[in-house]
Amino acid sequence: MTRTPSVAILIATYRREHLLLETLASLDRTKTSQSFAVIIVDNDSEGRTAERVRGMQSEWSFQVTAVCEPQPGIAAARNRALDEALDYDIVCFIDDDETVSEDWLEELVAPILRGEADAVSGPVDSVFEAPIPQWAHLGKFFTSEDTPEGARVGEAATNNLAIRRASLMRGPVTRFDSRFSESGGSDIFLTQQLAAAGIRIVWTNAARVTERVPASRCSADWIRTRAVRGGNTHGRVALMRPDNGWGRPESLRRRLAVAVRGGVRVLAGAGAVVTSPGVNRSARAARGYRTLLRGVGFLRAALNRDVLEYKRSS
Repeated sequence: MTRTPSVAILIATYRREHLLLETLASLDRTKTSQSFAVIIVDNDSEGRTAERVRGMQSEWSFQVTAVCEPQPGIAAARNRALDEALDYDIVCFIDDDETVSEDWLEELVAPILRGEADAVSGPVDSVFEAPIPQWAHLGKFFTSEDTPEGARVGEAATNNLAIRRASLMRGPVTRFDSRFSESGGSDIFLTQQLAAAGIRIVWTNAARVTERVPASRCSADWIRTRAVRGGNTHGRVALMRPDNGWGRPESLRRRLAVAVRGGVRVLAGAGAVVTSPGVNRSARAARGYRTLLRGVGFLRAALNRDVLEYKRSS
């Protein structure tokens, strides 16, 4: 008889208590045959959110563990969550500004339980508190890439991810890299290496989460910065990965390769923009604009001009 795997849902948080409580409420509405626990890592040295969550344990039908990780940085918080989940067979990651659909957990772990995957990633739908520019809609700046059900993918973000812990432990890397703590991207750095080593990561459209985008992140400037950061993250990963065959990590040869990838994106994106009616009228132009911005991010990575979205002021 096969033992039912135990599941831990890991959530890192930093001073977003009201959003986190909405996340936990949505988990309480989840319909699943899996028994699960939730582990909250409060990445604030004051630990007030962890203390609040511990005091609300009776509010939810599942077990909640809330701990404080004083070392700042998203990688440190994620690693602490893994340390707290040593006794679980499957770990799932979501963000503290997301809510889950009722069948999210059941659908996310199903391919793992069927032996079809080591890890599973799913889409994130966005709900905006303020209008966003038309070009952001047309260019799918907030939309997950169209991926066939069950397709094998080469990377995954921790905004909607399940992974069998035994598969993680046999990979070439088992921790999130602290060099990405201020920029984000430690999840991409880790999962790209897992996928390259044969860890099977698949996509499911059935396990959906919804992120709430606050008004402060609906402005044109913030959305452009987000696109540049996306390219910057992938450029840094390409620059630093030890196994991609482009020469030594962070070598001049590697930097030139990243710069070429960035330049190609900038030129291709600019070409789409200038040969279309306009970014607010043409999906082709808007997608080209997104490609251009991501290319700028690659170029910044080649020049060590990183986009530090999570850098905290002293």
